[in-house]
Amino acid sequence: DRLRTELLRCSIHVTELEQQLSEAAGQTKAAKEMEERWSEKSVLLTVQVASLEELSASLEFKLKAQAEAHEETRGKESEGLRAQGQDLQRLLERAHATIEGHVQMRSC
Repeated sequence: DRLRTELLRCSIHVTELEQQLSEAAGQTKAAKEMEERWSEKSVLLTVQVASLEELSASLEFKLKAQAEAHEETRGKESEGLRAQGQDLQRLLERAHATIEGHVQMRSC
């Protein structure tokens, strides 16, 4: 009778251990699946980061090119305005000279 009780207790304990082992196996499987998903996401994120870095470099290159073109255009416009200013200065000097010439002619 005592042996049967002990056997029954061991049987219950074995059943509990089997249940715990089954739960642990399920958790291990779930952890492996999660690890695979994270690994896939990690690869995707790495690809996306590389793509964004490439895009960033491309945009930076384009912006620098635009800035240089803008600066060149500004320089040409500035040179044009400077030349116009010099032309106007010469015209003004000629006008003054002409006016002075007329004033001198009249005073004679």
